[in-house]
Amino acid sequence: GWIRRGQRLGFKLAEIHELLDLYQVDRTGVQQLRELLRRSRSHVADLEAKRRDLDAQIAEFKEVESQVEAELKHRGADPESD
Repeated sequence: GWIRRGQRLGFKLAEIHELLDLYQVDRTGVQQLRELLRRSRSHVADLEAKRRDLDAQIAEFKEVESQVEAELKHRGADPESD
């Protein structure tokens, strides 16, 4: 279960292995949980940065679309026809 969930969340197999190995070092699981929290926060930060980049690209493409549609209309062409 841990392995599949880790993969779904984007952890590499090596990372999952390291997290599972931590339980062998500390049977309380505290060290494992702290490392999982640290890595999870790192993954969230990376994903949020990617989302910001994607949002910026989408906005730029929408601006291009708007400009091209306006230019086509200005030239008397229907933007929706092929």
